[in-house]
Amino acid sequence: MAKMTRKAVYWTCAFCDKAVKESEVLRVVLDGQTYYTCSPRCCERLAELQSRYAPIAPAGTGAR
Repeated sequence: MAKMTRKAVYWTCAFCDKAVKESEVLRVVLDGQTYYTCSPRCCERLAELQSRYAPIAPAGTGAR
């Protein structure tokens, strides 16, 4: 029987583009959109940008 291995899943931080393990990612919901960030600091910066400038493209679209 084949040995089962668990593969790590990574997300990209919506603010700094750093790769983050799924177990360590922080979710942020802004205007109904879910964003994934690597740290509380990136969460705050993302929220600040959201309120200061035009809306940010939704996570996973590849748009910036």
